[in-house]
Amino acid sequence: MPQRVCIGCNINFSISPANIKKGGGKYCSQSCRYSFLRRNKIDPLAKAYLAGFIDGEGYVGLVRVNDPRTTTKRYHTARLDVANTKREVLDEFKNLYGGTVKEIIRKNKHHKTAYHWVLSNQKVFLLLEDVYPYLRLKKPQADVLFMLKRSIIDNRRNSLTTKVMEEREELKNKIHLLNKKGT
Repeated sequence: MPQRVCIGCNINFSISPANIKKGGGKYCSQSCRYSFLRRNKIDPLAKAYLAGFIDGEGYVGLVRVNDPRTTTKRYHTARLDVANTKREVLDEFKNLYGGTVKEIIRKNKHHKTAYHWVLSNQKVFLLLEDVYPYLRLKKPQADVLFMLKRSIIDNRRNSLTTKVMEEREELKNKIHLLNKKGT
């Protein structure tokens, strides 16, 4: 199959000649096409502001999830979590990139109510591609998640082998070390 480079995320992908004849082959997926068209409308200043929030109040990570349909399958997913006491700011981010905003019940009556904006999977990759040039502290974590994305695209048509799962587990451990307090 012919190889193409996605104009949305710059990743190589395979596409059938029949789809190229129909005008396809520009994007690696429908979600990448949609997000590319939408992202180009987002102001660079808003992207820089969001990157600052992620650097200061965010968690960029990789989690292993047990597939609820079986007891033996596991998979890895990207996750981004930004916390703040001002829900309005997180709702703005949600309107730009999706995800959910959750209220965190305070354990101490002297604490303010906190909110978490949570993204996972493809939405994390799309957001990180937008804010990557502006990130300072979370850039290494973003690099690890881009390696995960590469692994997902390379293996999306195949069942996951033990080798691929081990590689993804190494990525999870690497990002865990980057997120460790004091480092």
